[in-house]
Amino acid sequence: MISDLVDLQRYPIADLSVSAAQSLLARAHQELARDSILLLDGFVRPGAVAGMAQEVLAALPNAYRRDRTIRGISLYKGERPAPPGHAINVPNRSCQAILAADQIPAEGTLRSLYQWQGLTDFIAAVAGVERLYRSADPLASVTATAIGNGDLHGWHFDENDFVVSLLLQEPIAGGQFEVLPNAKTDAGVDFDLCASALAGTASGVVRPALRAGTLSLFCGQRALHRVSPVIGDRQRLIALFSYDRRPGMMFSSDVHMGAFGRTLDSKVMNAVNGYSKTPEEV
Repeated sequence: MISDLVDLQRYPIADLSVSAAQSLLARAHQELARDSILLLDGFVRPGAVAGMAQEVLAALPNAYRRDRTIRGISLYKGERPAPPGHAINVPNRSCQAILAADQIPAEGTLRSLYQWQGLTDFIAAVAGVERLYRSADPLASVTATAIGNGDLHGWHFDENDFVVSLLLQEPIAGGQFEVLPNAKTDAGVDFDLCASALAGTASGVVRPALRAGTLSLFCGQRALHRVSPVIGDRQRLIALFSYDRRPGMMFSSDVHMGAFGRTLDSKVMNAVNGYSKTPEEV
Protein backbone atom coordinates (compact mmCIF):
# COMPACT_ATOMS: atom_id res chain seq x y z
CA MET A 1 0.00 0.00 0.00
CA ILE A 2 1.19 3.51 -0.76
CA SER A 3 0.51 4.49 2.85
CA ASP A 4 3.35 2.13 3.81
CA LEU A 5 5.69 4.28 1.74
CA VAL A 6 4.37 7.83 2.08
CA ASP A 7 3.33 9.55 5.30
CA LEU A 8 -0.18 10.41 4.07
CA GLN A 9 -1.19 11.88 7.41
CA ARG A 10 1.51 14.51 7.21
CA TYR A 11 1.19 14.85 3.43
CA PRO A 12 -2.44 14.09 2.51
CA ILE A 13 -1.97 13.95 -1.26
CA ALA A 14 -4.00 10.84 -2.11
CA ASP A 15 -6.97 13.12 -2.82
CA LEU A 16 -5.92 16.61 -3.84
CA SER A 17 -9.46 17.93 -3.62
CA VAL A 18 -9.73 17.68 0.18
CA SER A 19 -9.10 20.78 2.29
CA ALA A 20 -5.97 19.38 3.93
CA ALA A 21 -4.38 18.75 0.53
CA GLN A 22 -5.38 22.20 -0.68
CA SER A 23 -3.73 23.77 2.38
CA LEU A 24 -0.58 21.77 1.72
CA LEU A 25 -0.53 22.91 -1.91
CA ALA A 26 -0.97 26.54 -0.88
CA ARG A 27 2.04 26.30 1.43
CA ALA A 28 4.03 24.47 -1.23
CA HIS A 29 3.35 27.14 -3.85
CA GLN A 30 4.39 29.86 -1.42
CA GLU A 31 7.65 28.16 -0.47
CA LEU A 32 8.58 27.29 -4.05
CA ALA A 33 7.91 30.85 -5.23
CA ARG A 34 9.92 32.31 -2.35
CA ASP A 35 12.87 29.92 -2.20
CA SER A 36 12.90 28.13 -5.59
CA ILE A 37 12.96 24.92 -3.58
CA LEU A 38 10.31 22.88 -1.79
CA LEU A 39 11.47 20.41 0.84
CA LEU A 40 9.01 17.83 2.16
CA ASP A 41 10.84 16.37 5.13
CA GLY A 42 9.74 12.87 6.11
CA PHE A 43 7.68 12.44 2.95
CA VAL A 44 8.75 8.79 2.71
CA ARG A 45 8.53 6.76 5.90
CA PRO A 46 11.86 5.80 7.54
CA GLY A 47 11.48 2.05 6.99
CA ALA A 48 10.48 2.54 3.36
CA VAL A 49 13.33 4.91 2.54
CA ALA A 50 15.82 2.52 4.17
CA GLY A 51 14.49 -0.23 1.90
CA MET A 52 14.84 2.00 -1.15
CA ALA A 53 18.44 2.76 -0.17
CA GLN A 54 19.16 -0.96 0.04
CA GLU A 55 17.74 -1.47 -3.45
CA VAL A 56 20.14 1.14 -4.77
CA LEU A 57 23.14 -0.15 -2.82
CA ALA A 58 22.55 -3.68 -4.10
CA ALA A 59 22.57 -2.44 -7.70
CA LEU A 60 25.55 -0.06 -7.36
CA PRO A 61 28.23 -2.55 -8.52
CA ASN A 62 26.72 -2.16 -12.00
CA ALA A 63 26.48 1.63 -11.90
CA TYR A 64 28.24 3.88 -14.38
CA ARG A 65 30.94 5.97 -12.73
CA ARG A 66 31.07 9.40 -14.28
CA ASP A 67 34.14 11.49 -13.51
CA ARG A 68 34.59 14.63 -15.54
CA THR A 69 36.18 18.04 -15.16
CA ILE A 70 35.17 21.07 -17.19
CA ARG A 71 36.34 24.65 -17.20
CA GLY A 72 33.94 26.88 -15.32
CA ILE A 73 30.29 25.96 -15.68
CA SER A 74 28.33 24.55 -18.58
CA LEU A 75 26.27 27.16 -20.39
CA TYR A 76 23.38 26.46 -22.69
CA LYS A 77 22.82 27.38 -26.30
CA GLY A 78 22.39 31.10 -26.84
CA GLU A 79 24.01 32.21 -23.57
CA ARG A 80 26.93 34.60 -23.56
CA PRO A 81 30.20 32.82 -22.67
CA ALA A 82 32.53 34.12 -19.99
CA PRO A 83 35.22 36.56 -21.13
CA PRO A 84 38.60 34.92 -21.92
CA GLY A 85 40.84 34.80 -18.87
CA HIS A 86 37.95 35.33 -16.45
CA ALA A 87 38.31 33.77 -13.01
CA ILE A 88 35.37 31.49 -13.74
CA ASN A 89 37.52 29.47 -16.13
CA VAL A 90 38.89 27.10 -13.50
CA PRO A 91 38.47 23.32 -13.16
CA ASN A 92 35.01 22.26 -12.01
CA ARG A 93 34.85 18.55 -11.22
CA SER A 94 31.88 16.20 -10.87
CA CYS A 95 32.22 12.59 -9.84
CA GLN A 96 29.45 10.14 -8.98
CA ALA A 97 28.05 6.69 -9.71
CA ILE A 98 24.79 6.66 -11.64
CA LEU A 99 22.17 3.92 -11.88
CA ALA A 100 19.87 3.94 -14.89
CA ALA A 101 16.20 3.03 -14.63
CA ASP A 102 16.75 -0.46 -16.03
CA GLN A 103 19.13 -1.16 -13.13
CA ILE A 104 16.58 -0.28 -10.45
CA PRO A 105 14.34 -3.22 -9.41
CA ALA A 106 11.14 -3.23 -11.46
CA GLU A 107 9.08 -4.48 -8.51
CA GLY A 108 10.93 -2.50 -5.84
CA THR A 109 9.59 0.17 -3.55
CA LEU A 110 11.47 3.03 -5.24
CA ARG A 111 9.91 2.32 -8.60
CA SER A 112 6.52 1.76 -6.95
CA LEU A 113 6.64 5.28 -5.55
CA TYR A 114 7.61 6.76 -8.91
CA GLN A 115 4.83 4.84 -10.66
CA TRP A 116 2.16 6.04 -8.23
CA GLN A 117 -0.14 8.36 -10.12
CA GLY A 118 -0.92 10.26 -6.93
CA LEU A 119 2.68 11.48 -6.77
CA THR A 120 2.65 12.54 -10.42
CA ASP A 121 -0.56 14.51 -9.90
CA PHE A 122 0.83 16.14 -6.76
CA ILE A 123 4.05 17.22 -8.51
CA ALA A 124 1.98 18.70 -11.35
CA ALA A 125 -0.17 20.63 -8.88
CA VAL A 126 2.86 21.98 -7.03
CA ALA A 127 4.56 22.99 -10.27
CA GLY A 128 1.41 24.68 -11.50
CA VAL A 129 1.16 22.42 -14.54
CA GLU A 130 -2.22 21.17 -15.71
CA ARG A 131 -0.91 17.64 -16.22
CA LEU A 132 2.40 15.81 -16.04
CA TYR A 133 3.44 12.44 -17.39
CA ARG A 134 6.15 10.10 -16.19
CA SER A 135 9.00 9.73 -18.64
CA ALA A 136 8.83 6.72 -20.97
CA ASP A 137 12.63 6.55 -21.13
CA PRO A 138 13.89 3.04 -20.22
CA LEU A 139 17.15 4.53 -18.92
CA ALA A 140 16.33 7.96 -17.52
CA SER A 141 12.78 7.83 -16.14
CA VAL A 142 13.83 7.09 -12.57
CA THR A 143 17.52 7.10 -11.71
CA ALA A 144 19.73 7.05 -8.64
CA THR A 145 23.06 8.70 -7.91
CA ALA A 146 25.67 7.71 -5.34
CA ILE A 147 28.35 10.17 -4.23
CA GLY A 148 31.09 8.55 -2.18
CA ASN A 149 34.06 9.69 -0.14
CA GLY A 150 35.80 12.58 -1.92
CA ASP A 151 33.24 12.71 -4.72
CA LEU A 152 30.97 15.66 -5.49
CA HIS A 153 28.58 17.13 -8.02
CA GLY A 154 30.17 20.34 -9.27
CA TRP A 155 28.59 23.76 -9.63
CA HIS A 156 25.99 23.95 -12.40
CA PHE A 157 22.66 25.33 -13.56
CA ASP A 158 19.68 23.20 -14.57
CA GLU A 159 17.87 23.66 -17.85
CA ASN A 160 14.80 21.75 -16.65
CA ASP A 161 11.88 23.78 -15.33
CA PHE A 162 12.26 21.78 -12.11
CA VAL A 163 13.98 18.69 -10.70
CA VAL A 164 12.24 16.19 -8.41
CA SER A 165 14.45 14.18 -6.09
CA LEU A 166 14.23 11.94 -3.05
CA LEU A 167 17.16 11.69 -0.65
CA LEU A 168 17.63 8.03 0.26
CA GLN A 169 20.74 8.12 2.45
CA GLU A 170 22.77 10.86 4.09
CA PRO A 171 26.58 10.73 4.23
CA ILE A 172 28.50 10.85 7.49
CA ALA A 173 29.70 14.36 6.63
CA GLY A 174 29.84 16.66 3.63
CA GLY A 175 27.57 16.01 0.70
CA GLN A 176 25.75 19.26 1.38
CA PHE A 177 23.36 20.67 -1.20
CA GLU A 178 24.54 24.24 -1.76
CA VAL A 179 22.63 26.91 -3.68
CA LEU A 180 23.69 30.35 -4.87
CA PRO A 181 20.42 32.13 -5.75
CA ASN A 182 20.13 34.59 -8.62
CA ALA A 183 23.45 33.69 -10.20
CA LYS A 184 21.57 34.02 -13.47
CA THR A 185 19.10 36.83 -14.17
CA ASP A 186 17.34 38.29 -17.19
CA ALA A 187 20.62 40.06 -17.91
CA GLY A 188 22.47 36.74 -18.09
CA VAL A 189 24.96 34.82 -15.97
CA ASP A 190 26.75 36.73 -13.21
CA PHE A 191 30.21 35.42 -13.99
CA ASP A 192 31.87 37.19 -11.05
CA LEU A 193 29.44 35.59 -8.61
CA CYS A 194 29.89 32.18 -10.23
CA ALA A 195 33.66 32.56 -10.08
CA SER A 196 33.47 33.26 -6.35
CA ALA A 197 31.44 30.06 -5.91
CA LEU A 198 34.06 28.03 -7.76
CA ALA A 199 36.75 29.66 -5.61
CA GLY A 200 34.84 28.90 -2.40
CA THR A 201 34.53 32.58 -1.46
CA ALA A 202 30.91 33.33 -2.42
CA SER A 203 28.67 34.93 0.17
CA GLY A 204 24.99 34.19 0.19
CA VAL A 205 25.29 30.44 -0.38
CA VAL A 206 22.20 28.69 0.98
CA ARG A 207 22.47 25.18 2.42
CA PRO A 208 19.01 23.63 2.79
CA ALA A 209 18.72 20.85 5.35
CA LEU A 210 18.04 17.55 3.58
CA ARG A 211 17.47 14.32 5.44
CA ALA A 212 16.76 10.82 4.22
CA GLY A 213 13.11 10.60 3.21
CA THR A 214 12.93 14.24 2.04
CA LEU A 215 11.21 14.78 -1.29
CA SER A 216 12.31 17.97 -2.98
CA LEU A 217 11.27 20.02 -5.96
CA PHE A 218 13.94 22.48 -7.07
CA CYS A 219 13.94 25.15 -9.76
CA GLY A 220 17.62 25.48 -10.63
CA GLN A 221 17.61 27.37 -13.92
CA ARG A 222 18.86 30.58 -12.31
CA ALA A 223 20.37 29.30 -9.09
CA LEU A 224 23.90 27.94 -9.31
CA HIS A 225 24.12 24.80 -7.18
CA ARG A 226 26.23 21.80 -6.31
CA VAL A 227 26.69 18.92 -3.86
CA SER A 228 29.83 19.47 -1.80
CA PRO A 229 32.43 16.68 -1.41
CA VAL A 230 31.29 13.72 0.66
CA ILE A 231 33.41 12.81 3.68
CA GLY A 232 33.38 9.28 5.07
CA ASP A 233 32.49 5.81 3.91
CA ARG A 234 28.70 6.24 3.81
CA GLN A 235 27.54 7.34 0.38
CA ARG A 236 25.03 10.06 -0.34
CA LEU A 237 22.21 8.34 -2.24
CA ILE A 238 19.53 10.25 -4.09
CA ALA A 239 16.82 9.25 -6.57
CA LEU A 240 15.67 11.48 -9.42
CA PHE A 241 12.18 11.30 -10.93
CA SER A 242 11.64 12.50 -14.49
CA TYR A 243 8.39 14.05 -15.75
CA ASP A 244 7.23 15.96 -18.79
CA ARG A 245 4.19 17.89 -19.98
CA ARG A 246 3.73 15.45 -22.87
CA PRO A 247 3.41 11.66 -22.73
CA GLY A 248 6.11 9.37 -24.09
CA MET A 249 9.10 11.59 -23.37
CA MET A 250 12.52 10.10 -24.18
CA PHE A 251 15.94 11.64 -23.74
CA SER A 252 18.42 11.77 -26.59
CA SER A 253 21.27 9.33 -27.17
CA ASP A 254 23.72 12.12 -26.27
CA VAL A 255 22.08 12.47 -22.87
CA HIS A 256 22.12 8.69 -22.35
CA MET A 257 25.81 8.46 -23.19
CA GLY A 258 26.72 11.38 -20.94
CA ALA A 259 24.71 10.13 -17.97
CA PHE A 260 25.03 6.35 -18.24
CA GLY A 261 27.95 5.67 -20.57
CA ARG A 262 25.71 3.79 -22.98
CA THR A 263 22.76 4.23 -25.31
CA LEU A 264 19.64 2.27 -26.09
CA ASP A 265 19.46 -0.18 -28.94
CA SER A 266 17.66 1.40 -31.90
CA LYS A 267 15.00 -1.33 -31.72
CA VAL A 268 14.25 -0.37 -28.13
CA MET A 269 14.11 3.32 -29.04
CA ASN A 270 11.71 2.61 -31.90
CA ALA A 271 9.53 0.40 -29.70
CA VAL A 272 8.78 3.29 -27.35
CA ASN A 273 5.93 5.36 -28.71
CA GLY A 274 7.19 8.77 -27.75
CA TYR A 275 9.38 11.71 -28.70
CA SER A 276 12.97 12.60 -27.95
CA LYS A 277 14.31 15.61 -26.11
CA THR A 278 17.54 17.18 -27.27
CA PRO A 279 20.29 17.96 -24.72
CA GLU A 280 19.21 21.62 -24.79
CA GLU A 281 15.71 20.62 -23.65
CA VAL A 282 16.80 18.40 -20.76
